[in-house]
Amino acid sequence: MDVFKKDNQRNREMAKYDLSSLITNAQINISNYLNNEIIKGVKGFGNINKMTIKGIHPQPNQLIVRSNAGGSFAINVSSINFGF
Repeated sequence: MDVFKKDNQRNREMAKYDLSSLITNAQINISNYLNNEIIKGVKGFGNINKMTIKGIHPQPNQLIVRSNAGGSFAINVSSINFGF
């Protein structure tokens, strides 16, 4: 029985992975996406100041990480063309 406990503990240690760089990159990418001109005359301004991991789902060829993000977002409308 001790062999199984040792293997389980070893597997847990090997399965640890630091996701901080993934979260930092996600925050940067989302912030870059928010700070763009949406359509001509309409520009978004925002930032992400908090991300929390809500779930980690290992798949055969990928690791799915679910998260929530918090921050601010504003829209500046300088002009809109209503011509259809």
